[in-house]
Amino acid sequence: QIQGEARDVNLATLVAQAAPDKGGALSGTGRLKINFKGAGTQSLRIQQNLAGNGEYEINDGRMAGTALMKQLATVLVLPEFSVFSFQRGEGTFTLHTGGQIDYVGQFSGSRSRLHSKGTVQFTKEIASTLDVYLSPAMVEELNPGATVKKYMVDQDGWGRIPLTVSGRYDRPQLNYNVAVLGQKAGDVVTKKLQEKLQEHTGEEAAESLAKPAAELINSALKELLGPAKD
Repeated sequence: QIQGEARDVNLATLVAQAAPDKGGALSGTGRLKINFKGAGTQSLRIQQNLAGNGEYEINDGRMAGTALMKQLATVLVLPEFSVFSFQRGEGTFTLHTGGQIDYVGQFSGSRSRLHSKGTVQFTKEIASTLDVYLSPAMVEELNPGATVKKYMVDQDGWGRIPLTVSGRYDRPQLNYNVAVLGQKAGDVVTKKLQEKLQEHTGEEAAESLAKPAAELINSALKELLGPAKD
């Protein structure tokens, strides 16, 4: 069994030592707390038996050059994500015997935030959600014709782009999370339809008419959006 906590870890040095070909992928000052147990001496045996959990914190961090960040920068047409700087990152993970890791993590910067939740396998498969939050300034930098733009901005001006991540973490595939996006679009359409209908009917009648119409538009939106384009 392995238990421990490390503080003030230089992540750039740690990554360079653990994976020299990934040098510069992650930097910052970190704290890591782990609790693992398992048995075996060979790699496959360890993967089959190792289990545990942990948590981490990262301050003044930066992600650069990873396959996911490159893909994100391409999909959103925001080169800034090729090198993502953040003031704080934190998360938890659970390793199951057999090599599956369930994780939750969030990274917060002054101009953008990333929230992700899902699973990663030792064999590199990934299945997760990734919510990208953009500051008002970054929302304005998006392509004016972006399909999702008018549905994603909250009252505080920050935008949310819900995505899913699949494939392998060294070759990830990003798609719009149509379940979340469709619900958001449906809420927007419902509100606007109610406002219009209330001008001609009572509030109760407006609500009963608006919801079926919004559900129909929501369904059509999912068909139109399809996968995110590279």
